[in-house]
Amino acid sequence: MHLLSSQLSDIDVKDTVEGDDRSFGLWHEHRGMVRKIILQARSILLRLSWLKDLRDLQQRSKQPTWTVPCFEQHLTDYPAKLGQTVKLVCKVTGTPKPVIKWYKDGHAVKEDEHHITSEGQLGACYLVLTGVIEADSGQYMCYATNHAGNASTLANIMIDVPPSFTTRLQNSVLVKGQDVQFRCSTQSAPLPSIRWFKDGIQLEDNKKHQIQSDVQTGILTLTIKRAEEADLGQYQCELQNEVGTAKCKVELCPPAPLPVTVRTQKQSQTTPTPEPQSEGWSSSFVKNLFHILFQPGNPEPPAAGVEDTQTLKEQDDMERQVQAAQEAGPMEPEEHFYSDTEEEFLTEPPAVQVTIEDLTVRPGQPATFSAIITGQPTPDIQWFKDDKEILSSDYTEIFQSSARCSLTLLNTQIEDCGTYTCIAINSAGQASCLGKLSVDTGPDDIEEEREVEFGKRRKLHSVYDIHEEIGRGTFGVVKKVTHKASGECFAAKFLPLRSSTRTRVFQERDLLSRLAHRRLACLLDFFATRRTLVLVVELCSTQGLLDHLFLKGSVSEREVQLYIQQVLEGIGYIHSMNILHLDIKTDNILMESPAREDIQICDFGFCQEIDNSRHQYSKFGTPEFVAPEIVHQEPVTVATDIWSLGVVTYLCLTCHCPFFGENDRSTLMKVAEGVLYWDTPEITNRSVEAQDFLHRVLQPDPE
Repeated sequence: MHLLSSQLSDIDVKDTVEGDDRSFGLWHEHRGMVRKIILQARSILLRLSWLKDLRDLQQRSKQPTWTVPCFEQHLTDYPAKLGQTVKLVCKVTGTPKPVIKWYKDGHAVKEDEHHITSEGQLGACYLVLTGVIEADSGQYMCYATNHAGNASTLANIMIDVPPSFTTRLQNSVLVKGQDVQFRCSTQSAPLPSIRWFKDGIQLEDNKKHQIQSDVQTGILTLTIKRAEEADLGQYQCELQNEVGTAKCKVELCPPAPLPVTVRTQKQSQTTPTPEPQSEGWSSSFVKNLFHILFQPGNPEPPAAGVEDTQTLKEQDDMERQVQAAQEAGPMEPEEHFYSDTEEEFLTEPPAVQVTIEDLTVRPGQPATFSAIITGQPTPDIQWFKDDKEILSSDYTEIFQSSARCSLTLLNTQIEDCGTYTCIAINSAGQASCLGKLSVDTGPDDIEEEREVEFGKRRKLHSVYDIHEEIGRGTFGVVKKVTHKASGECFAAKFLPLRSSTRTRVFQERDLLSRLAHRRLACLLDFFATRRTLVLVVELCSTQGLLDHLFLKGSVSEREVQLYIQQVLEGIGYIHSMNILHLDIKTDNILMESPAREDIQICDFGFCQEIDNSRHQYSKFGTPEFVAPEIVHQEPVTVATDIWSLGVVTYLCLTCHCPFFGENDRSTLMKVAEGVLYWDTPEITNRSVEAQDFLHRVLQPDPE
């Protein structure tokens, strides 16, 4: 009965038992014991039918229980002022854990110092916008998706900003008896208060002055009916809302008299003594001609004669305005902001937008507390554990970028348990948040796993959902797995525990557990049964480096250099940890994802710990990539990995392997000779730097 109540996925089904075509067996491992049950059907067809039904049930039991994303808390609209910090919050559930993306007006939000996203452990999703500007106004969407479906929630952010003009007024010339129309436009929403002025006096909408404002298009017009000389002067359109004002000015100019018959002009009544003009034209005529002819884009007007001080000042002001318009395009309207609005955002005390969360980790695993704290000026961040300040060291990493800050404990131990506090301080005030760290020593500690104590170990199926096979090697199979709690995907390497491979398999696990680098597919978890060791590592694309290059078609030498540089980073780190990889090849250099150019080194099945007290040897490897010392059965060193890197580089640059033979034996003989023909076109056509690099790494007898 206990067997029937067990998970079907834990039962191994044997098609035939003891040579009987009608019998089949069920093997179940429980608490360190393997129970065997042999069943016999009345006929072969009935046995096959039972086996089919049993396997169908097993397959169904392996399917994860998926649920469609559902927003328990939706986004809400947020009115804000310029320079303010805005936080959009929602909460989503779903299995596996949904992938969250943020959009603004249909375009993906790019994260930067002013647009910060974060996700909580319990499904909370945050988008924090610091120092908002007018361009941040719009509709925002949080989009959640997983294998079961998708969901979204919307909200509008409305920024109160001073009004502005999108097109400005243009000067006009008086034609007596005809209508004059001044037009400008604004995109400020809602439409601000609009007023028109003539020479400082507000105009009213009447038969003489018709004022129109189109709410839909934002076009503003002032029409002067049957204009006369009395209508000459300066006109102004003023926009005003609660935040500020904007003004745009224009002139209605008199027509220009013909200069042919004019030798002298009467001076203004304000000038008692007439003075000659340089061209025989009056200063008023020059001024009018300036308005009519010399708009932005036309050459400078000729210099005018002597005028009274007031007239010259007006003309100079107008010339400066037109000159500025010529240099910078349309004249910017004057904008005036209320002083209290300006002062409000000069300083802002720290505010915790996303607080740190409580953490529970396993011994030896990293623990990261992260928070988003805004403030103006940017706050200084301090971290404390039980009132004792924490500083950066070999065991802790403290990070701060704009409003995002974090504390990482690199190798968590039981003594790290406690309360951690983040304090943010600037000239305007301070804020703090705290979280607790727990270290789960439980029945799953590393030493018990090392000894494979069957009665206390975790079950792989209780933690991960197992999916399709994504790779296969000499010693094991790789499958895609999904963490049941978080929904994250990983790769699980299933290694059989045979007497001939048991020591090497556990050595791979132990050495891999010491490595943590962005260029390596690092070990995240592992499980062991009596017959299998499962290593859970970071999931990369199934696309290898060489496949990636072939799909790109044309690849420049510079691109190859960038890839090889990443591989060198990974190998350098492996060697710094006193480990040899001993299986560097293109199949073990995977792209992190097809859309990115980052690589990760995987498969540490042949790795060895460096022991300087003795010679080390390796009998394994892929013929095209192994170094000559492996073929000669001479001691291996860090140069062994460098040789393999040289073969990878040669292959990426020339599209063929330098030592490829008709069969593995022929290939190994070529590797043993270590002879390369450096004068072939495929090498000589490469840059001097590339040739020099290949010469340095493909050394049969490195010093």
